Amino acid sequence: MNFRELLLAGVVVAAGMSSVEAGTIYTFSYELAGGSILSGKLDGDLQGDNDTVVVNSVSDLSFNGAPAAGSFPFLDSVTNFNIASGLPPVVSISGSLMDLLVANPAAAFDGFAFETSGVLGSPVYQAGPTFGSTFETYEPANWTLTPVPEPSSIVMFSVGALGMMFARRQRRLNKMAS
Repeated sequence: MNFRELLLAGVVVAAGMSSVEAGTIYTFSYELAGGSILSGKLDGDLQGDNDTVVVNSVSDLSFNGAPAAGSFPFLDSVTNFNIASGLPPVVSISGSLMDLLVANPAAAFDGFAFETSGVLGSPVYQAGPTFGSTFETYEPANWTLTPVPEPSSIVMFSVGALGMMFARRQRRLNKMAS
């Protein structure tokens, strides 16, 4: 395969990718009723509905821009934690489905939980001291979940863009030579 074919193959691959398919790392943020903001990253698997993400891990947690002190290794579904349902922790890109508990088991209750299925009575955001010491109604409009492109996707997109520019330049040169 010559250089031109390689670049054109990159164009085809890059054109076929959507931003959600670009990776399994997502950034998230949630704005509380009082204006405070919980944010971080999560690693998850996008499901077939292109909205639900099964959460594998969370990292880089912060509250109002300050990194969260301590470790929050406990990850579960609120439903599973409360009634042993066997359900995995999930969030949705749209914010309509939330069933996530993140905690530090060494602290009495420090962490946060999102729950929309009604196990806690109504859709709620609940948090310990590190994340606002609050229990409030969860508001889907205040949730954002954005995929972070993998470095390889960025390279593929760049190669595709270079291929498109190269192909355009070649067509122009061929027209001028004719």
